[in-house]
Amino acid sequence: MTHSLFVLLLILLLGCISGYAEEEEPIRRNFHGFHFLEFGNGDLVAIDGANLYRWNKHKVEYMELLTPASGEGQGAWWNPHRNWFRFYPSGYNGFPINYGSGTPFRAVFALVENNNPPSKEGAHPVRSKNPPTPEYSFIHIVWMNTLNGGIGENSFTYAPLILKFPFEYGTARVVRFPVDTISPILTTKNNTLVFPVQFVTEDNKTISSVMYYRPHDTKWKIGGALPDMDTSNPAVIEWENDKLMMIAQHPSGHYRVYESTDLEKTWAESTSTLSRVWSTSTVTTDIPTTDRGSHNNSITATIDGKRVILFTQSLVSGPQNVFYLWLTDNTHIYYVDFIATRPRAATSSLLFKNGELYFRYETVEESGKHKVFFVDLTTAMESIKSVVKKWTEQDQILTESRCCTDESCASVCRIPTIGLVGYLSGNIDGNKWKDEYLGVDASVSGITEKVTNGLKFMGPGSGAIWPVSTNVLARQYHFTNYAFTLVATVTIHKVPKNDSSPLLGVRMWDKNKHSILLGVSYNNDKTWSAINRGTKSKSTGTWEVDNESSLVLTFKNGTGSVYINSTRLHVGTNLNIEEVVKISHFYFGWDGESVEGSHISVKDVMLYNRVLSNEEIDVLLRSRMNISFSPSDAEQIQEETNDKSSQEQNTPQSSTTSTPAKTPVATVQPESQPESQENQQPAPVVDIPPEKTQQEVNTTENKTSTETTVPVSSTNTKQQDLLQNTTQSMINNNVNAHKNKSIDGTVRIYESVLPMLVLGLWALATVFP
Repeated sequence: MTHSLFVLLLILLLGCISGYAEEEEPIRRNFHGFHFLEFGNGDLVAIDGANLYRWNKHKVEYMELLTPASGEGQGAWWNPHRNWFRFYPSGYNGFPINYGSGTPFRAVFALVENNNPPSKEGAHPVRSKNPPTPEYSFIHIVWMNTLNGGIGENSFTYAPLILKFPFEYGTARVVRFPVDTISPILTTKNNTLVFPVQFVTEDNKTISSVMYYRPHDTKWKIGGALPDMDTSNPAVIEWENDKLMMIAQHPSGHYRVYESTDLEKTWAESTSTLSRVWSTSTVTTDIPTTDRGSHNNSITATIDGKRVILFTQSLVSGPQNVFYLWLTDNTHIYYVDFIATRPRAATSSLLFKNGELYFRYETVEESGKHKVFFVDLTTAMESIKSVVKKWTEQDQILTESRCCTDESCASVCRIPTIGLVGYLSGNIDGNKWKDEYLGVDASVSGITEKVTNGLKFMGPGSGAIWPVSTNVLARQYHFTNYAFTLVATVTIHKVPKNDSSPLLGVRMWDKNKHSILLGVSYNNDKTWSAINRGTKSKSTGTWEVDNESSLVLTFKNGTGSVYINSTRLHVGTNLNIEEVVKISHFYFGWDGESVEGSHISVKDVMLYNRVLSNEEIDVLLRSRMNISFSPSDAEQIQEETNDKSSQEQNTPQSSTTSTPAKTPVATVQPESQPESQENQQPAPVVDIPPEKTQQEVNTTENKTSTETTVPVSSTNTKQQDLLQNTTQSMINNNVNAHKNKSIDGTVRIYESVLPMLVLGLWALATVFP
C-alpha cells in the first residue's frame, strides 16, 4: 500500500511538472517591418520587427519590439548589441491614454494580425446568402510614453482592436489582411492618427487604404479605398493644406501617388507631378501576398525652411535590387544619387533628423532569414541643400524678372512659378540644354548657336528634344499626359522654301511610331499653322523675320490650345490620349521628319504641370520676357551634385537575422464573445463605413554612403527590466491587474500546488521508509 501510494504521488508530480512545461509554451506571432523610432529623449531606434507571445488558455500576452541598435549619430547604427523592448497590454481599450499636444503619449506603431482565409487561395468566389464563418484579427496599437518622469520615459504599452472578416468594402468582399506586419502610425497636424493597411479580397486581390482615428472619434475607422486594385506596399505622408499622400506600387510597373483631404471617402491619383513617375520594374501581382506590407520609403523633411519629400526607389537589375534616392517638393523632382545594390533586397526606410539622413534596408536570404543594412546618407545632404536653395532662388529670379516690349522694358511682370516644373534658358553644356531647376535636360542636335537665354537652330536636323517618357529610372514629366502649359519666346530668321517648317510641339509614342499630338509650324506665306494629331490646320495670323513672338501651348482632358502673341490658333478637340499611348517628348526646331529644317531661335522655355489661367497667359503674351539669370549658378550646383565621393568607408560587416513574417495564425477573441477576463473591457471593434468608392479592377554607381550590416547580440536586460516595471505601472492604472508573479499578475494554480506536492512526497518518504 505504501509503495503504491508513493508511486501514485510520483506520477501526479510528474504530471504537474509536465503540465507546467506545457503551460510555458505560448503561441508566438512574428510581425515583420523595418522602421525608425525616436524616443522622447532623442535617442533613435531602428525596429526590426515584433514578437507577440500569447497564452490563450489564460488570456495572457506580452509583446517585444526587436531592434539591432539604439542611440544617435553615425556610430550608433554599428552598435553590435541587440535590445528587446518587452511590454504589456493596457487592457482591451483602444484608447487608454489621452494623446495630442501637451501630452506625453504618442501612438507609434500598429501591429496588424493576419487571419486564416475563409476560402482556399485562388479559389473562385461564390456569393451566397449564407456568409462564411467569421474570422477575427487583432490590430495592436502601440503607445510610447515620452515623459521624463512620472511612470518613466521610453516606456511602451499597447491596446488591441478587433476587426471581423469578411465584410463588404465597396463592391468587394474583404476576407483578411495579407500578412502580419508593422505599420508606422502618422500623427497629423490636427492630431489625427493614420496608418496604411492592405486587405485581401475573396478573389485574392489586394486593396490599399488607411485606418484613422480623430480626437473626437469613438472608434478607429477604415478610410476610403484607393481607386486601383492590386496596389501594394503603401506608405503614407502628410503634405500641405491637411493633405495626405499615399505612395504605393502598382502592377503597371510604376509607383502611383494618391492624395486625400477626406479620409472617409476618397483618394484621387495625383497626376499633377508625382504619380507614375518612378519605375518599380516589378509587377506587383507577382509579389507574394506574404511579402506585401507597409513601407517607409518616403518621408517629409524641412530643409532650409522648405518642405520636401525624400523618396527611395527600388529597381531590379538582373539578380540585384538597386536603390536610388530622389528629392521633390511636389513640383520639381531631382535625382540625388545611387544608394546601394544587393541581391534579394526587400523593404526599406528613411530617417532624417537634425540634418542627418539615414537609409535602412533588408535582404531576404535563401533560408528565409532577413539581413539588415544601414547606410549613412548624411554626405548627400550638401548636394540636397544646394538643390533646394537653387529651386528657391530660381523662383525668386522669375518672380522679379522684367518683361519687355519693342519700345521698352516694363516693371516686374511676375512670371507665375506655381506649378513651374522645368525651365530652359541660357545654360548650355555641349549637346545638353540644361534645366535651370536641375530636372530633365533637353538634348540638342545639328548646327546651333547660343543666344541670350536660349538657342538658335540652323538648318536640317537642328533642334532640341525635351524627353518625357524616355528615362528608364523615372518619367519626371509624366504629368504632361494629363495637363500642361508650355511657354516659349521664338524668333524666325528665314522664310521656309517649302510649304512650312516645324517650330515646336509635342510628340507621342503611338504603336511603334511617333506622331505629333499638338504643335505649331510657320509657313512660307508668313502665317502660322497649328498641328493636331499630325493634321495641320488652316493658316492664320502673321509673323515677321527676326521679330520675337510669345507662344503658349496648353493641354488638359483632351483639349489643346495654341496662343501666339494675341492670337489663338484653331485647334481640334480630338486630343485624348489613350492608356497605351504616352507623350514621348517636346521638340523645338527639327521635328524628326522635316527635310528643310528650321531657322529659328527659341528661348525662355517654361513647362508647367497645370493649365495657366487666362490672366497668367495674358501676362506672358502681352510682354516678351527678358529674364536675368546667371548660368554659372546652375553650373556650380550641377558640379556640386555630381561631385560625389565614390569611396566607401571600410566597416566590419556581419550577418543580421530576424524571424520571417510567415507564421501560423493564432486564435483571437471574436467581437461577440463575452468578456474574457473579469473587470476587463471588450476590445473595440473597428468601424467599417457602409459605402465606399467602387474599385476599378483595372545604373550608374556613384556611392556616397557608408554601409553596415548589424549583428544580433544578447538582450539588454537592464532596459528590459526598466520597461517592464514602468509599463506594469501603467497597466495597473488602466485595468484591474492581479498581484502575483505571472506576466499579467494572474495567479497560476500550479505555482502553489507544485511546492505542496513536493513537500508531501518528502513527508511520505520520511514516514514510510
